[in-house]
Amino acid sequence: MQVQKNEKSEKINFSLFERLHKTIYTLEAREEEEPMLYFTITDKSGNLVRRISTKPQAGVSRIAWDLSYPDPNPTQLTPPPSNSYSFEFGDRIGGALVMPGEYAVSLAKRVDGVMTELVAPQPFTVQKLNNVTLPASDLAALTVFQRKIDKMQRSVFGAVEAANSIKTRLQYIKKALLDAEKPDVNLLQTASMLDKQMNKLLIALCGDVVIAGRNEPIPLSISDRVGQIVGDQITSTSAPTKTHEATYTIAANEFAPVLAELKKVIETDLTSLEKALDSAGAPWTPGRIPTWTKE
Repeated sequence: MQVQKNEKSEKINFSLFERLHKTIYTLEAREEEEPMLYFTITDKSGNLVRRISTKPQAGVSRIAWDLSYPDPNPTQLTPPPSNSYSFEFGDRIGGALVMPGEYAVSLAKRVDGVMTELVAPQPFTVQKLNNVTLPASDLAALTVFQRKIDKMQRSVFGAVEAANSIKTRLQYIKKALLDAEKPDVNLLQTASMLDKQMNKLLIALCGDVVIAGRNEPIPLSISDRVGQIVGDQITSTSAPTKTHEATYTIAANEFAPVLAELKKVIETDLTSLEKALDSAGAPWTPGRIPTWTKE
């Protein structure tokens, strides 16, 4: 008997197997880490100030430290351009400037995950240039304020990224609930309620982009206030103004309850909802560990 080929029949979808194969191949290719060089900068008390990494290369190389603490912006796998001075997310290279004083730098290599010191700490001095129009009378107090701004910037911008990631997870959850073995309208309502709650938190953090898109005035958001201080102060050698201090206080008071609500959504409400997805027989969604019991 001859079987006639159906030209209109659907082709087998191998996309899942291709993704799995690609993932396995990628993991195998990354088993061996690339060698790296690490320059570690410490203060006179031995406290870590900054660690700068670079790939080893042939010939004479140079690496520069911009005299700043680590970048408080959200982590990115692709580093920003070395000549970038924008204050947008992820664009800045470092945080607040360090105080003049005694520091040391050491060099180590990492090969196959093993760190080996190549050069012991070498002392050097950071000096203040006498080219400041309005120098701060108390450099220690200035550094304390700027480090405080670093801390707030790290938390506020991190909260924005966290809220956006939760928004994405909720979109997957709502779709998964429609494809669940045991559809539950109450779970869909919970997901929608959390989505609206995240919208409210994002408006507090970043402002109402819909109203702003109509060129209508909107109140300053938390990130607006933090961004203003960062733009004015983070690389300044002049003392903070009363406006800077007041702006920080307002942003701190507004941010505290927003962060508390965001943590509750992530650690309690979303966790409870995702556990319910397993009971409903919903497909996997980002952030969840698949459940399975051998039968």
